[in-house]
Amino acid sequence: MSHHDPQFQSAIRQILRRAAIDHDFRCLVLQDSGAAFSKFGIEPPQDITIEFIENYGKSRKVIVLPDPVAHVEELTDDDLEEVAGGCVLASTVP
Repeated sequence: MSHHDPQFQSAIRQILRRAAIDHDFRCLVLQDSGAAFSKFGIEPPQDITIEFIENYGKSRKVIVLPDPVAHVEELTDDDLEEVAGGCVLASTVP
């Protein structure tokens, strides 16, 4: 399973929701993220390390940037023309 997998992303959202309201689960998440994922029947990807950080009540907040986009290509004029919206007005005069 990849960390981009929708099932994995859904498990993260569920973990975050439950950790916000369940103190014991929050402690588990902070101590053993793998066990937290197991509660939702998910095996975390083996190629990454997942660490949840307690950020509550601190004057310093940690904000994690999203992964960078590997390669961004500019669209050619032809590509833009294919996706451009608009309409064609036509009239006929008898």
